[in-house]
Amino acid sequence: MKMNWDYYNELYMGIPSGIRVEKCVVGKLWTAVRAGGGNVGVVRTMGELPADPESYAADFADGFLRDTANVLRWDSRVRASVGMAAMNAFYNLPALEKSSGPPAFLEDLGKGPVSVIGDLPNLSAGLDLNGECIELPLPEHGCVDGEYKEAMRSPVVFISGDSLTTGVLHELLDEAGEDTKISLAGISVPGAPILFAYGSPVRNLTGLYARDPDAVEKAAREDAPELELLMGTFSINPKKPKYLHERPEVQRYMSSPYRASVFNCAFNPWEGKEYDHSTWSPIFKG
Repeated sequence: MKMNWDYYNELYMGIPSGIRVEKCVVGKLWTAVRAGGGNVGVVRTMGELPADPESYAADFADGFLRDTANVLRWDSRVRASVGMAAMNAFYNLPALEKSSGPPAFLEDLGKGPVSVIGDLPNLSAGLDLNGECIELPLPEHGCVDGEYKEAMRSPVVFISGDSLTTGVLHELLDEAGEDTKISLAGISVPGAPILFAYGSPVRNLTGLYARDPDAVEKAAREDAPELELLMGTFSINPKKPKYLHERPEVQRYMSSPYRASVFNCAFNPWEGKEYDHSTWSPIFKG
């Protein structure tokens, strides 16, 4: 199942202009970005740390959140970690928990082997994975073959959100079976419904948001292994997994350079908050 869209650019374009980065933390375990309004986005730090992580992180402070999340500027996995944390600072808000529900495909767990790709230690505790379970680490670029292709044809596949940071998610999704149902899970997952669109095999997003932004930021700075215990969980499913792209606002701007922004306006978690949305208002007005 070949993906015909670039979800990185869709995620990045979905962030309005004018939101400022207040703080950035790059630690051995976690990377965190605090955005205007106080929300904190967190991901697992991937790649080798720079020589001076504190100075590296400080360079992002007071910049624009959209610029920080811009995939086109990612030149390393540490930079990618900052970018994904910036995305999560926008998308992963407490309001997501109100619309949460268990993965819609739980009844499929007994229909065949379940595949788990990436580091998801809490998965088996939260779900009943009786039967055969294929567990694989995240692959490197260009190494999605053999056992990974077989795993991606399981009825249900759970993929760590770290695959977004490492850039290998697209390769994995390209190998999904026709009827495979995929959940992106873990602290690095952005709660962005755009990931369900355009024929994506993703059917669930299970991630985390900061219940107490101050405590989460402090834990990230101190490399606290228990940071995830300070966070709340969300689990969202698409309402129309195969036809979400047929929404009127998406069809209207399908060929527009602003199509990602227009699509995301239907799910914009910052609507009603104070930020400079001057670049979006003409699009909203049509």
